[in-house]
Amino acid sequence: MAKRFVFSLEPLLDSRRRSEEFKLQAFASAKRASDDGIREIERLNEAVRKTGVALHAGTISTVRTTASIGPNAGFYDARLRALACAIARQRDWVQRARDDVSKTRAELLSAHRERLVLEKVRSRRYDEFRAREAKRDEMEIDEANAQLAARRASPRTPKGCLTAHDTGL
Repeated sequence: MAKRFVFSLEPLLDSRRRSEEFKLQAFASAKRASDDGIREIERLNEAVRKTGVALHAGTISTVRTTASIGPNAGFYDARLRALACAIARQRDWVQRARDDVSKTRAELLSAHRERLVLEKVRSRRYDEFRAREAKRDEMEIDEANAQLAARRASPRTPKGCLTAHDTGL
């Protein structure tokens, strides 16, 4: 009966798998946060564009009627300044998020390499185990064949007949 393969470092390999999975989740979370930050910057830029269009439209209509910028210009100016500050803060936040993504990516790659090394060791040991088992099986077959050949080569005597060995001659 063939022996079962046992990898002595299996608990360590399992630990490395769990560590890699944890780091994959951390990377995915950091990537999501970075992507969300980028989408927020895009949203803020769109708000700036719309505010600029509204200011331009309000200025054009006001210039036609009263030849002054109008009362809403202060509102639009304050809105644009607030959006500019929000964009600056968001860009800083996105940069920190990108740094976090880079860090978690490096940690994930390191964990992945560590797991692959152990899986390679496991694979090699399994191949060695299989080779030893195949050699053992081959030796057992050769031994059985040798015994069979020895039985076939020995002279057969009918049952109940005495041989020289039995009579002491």
